[in-house]
Amino acid sequence: MTTCYTNRVVADKINKPSQYLWSFRDLCNDVLVRCFGDIMEDFKCSKCGSTSYKIKIQNNYEWKYCPPCKMAVDRSYRLRNKDRLRDLANKRKKANSKEFYRKKTEYHKDYCRRPENIGKVSARWAVGNAIKAGKLTKEPCQVCGELKVEAHHDSYLPKDKLNVMWLCKEHHKLRHEDLKDV
Repeated sequence: MTTCYTNRVVADKINKPSQYLWSFRDLCNDVLVRCFGDIMEDFKCSKCGSTSYKIKIQNNYEWKYCPPCKMAVDRSYRLRNKDRLRDLANKRKKANSKEFYRKKTEYHKDYCRRPENIGKVSARWAVGNAIKAGKLTKEPCQVCGELKVEAHHDSYLPKDKLNVMWLCKEHHKLRHEDLKDV
């Protein structure tokens, strides 16, 4: 009886080939049963010639390889066609991006219209507009001096819209955690 390469290598290492192959075969058959239902037919792998596996023929799909050989074939295909598969994935993302953008826009509109968020949104807009107009300039983080900073509002009242602390992302997060604890 011939076995696939992975079975032979591992079986040689543990010096109990028949016991290992039997348990490995049972494991693969168990996985196939969970995925495809009852085991119905004997099967011969066209790559290694193994007859260790039994599978169910489903939807007229003819299996060519045993599970270990199938994994090896799939892995080598993915390595050979990495660029092509990446391009296909990007095309799928672009096709779905319009739907994603629509959902994101709807969520943003709902967020901005909630009564508890109106002050936050107007304060953020005011800071953004003040930076663009030159009335407000970004400063380094007040804690560590990092140049990539975010504006932190302690209060969202209309009089305090432009009263901000400049904090890096990490210290901004810590500031919010401190305010939640108080």
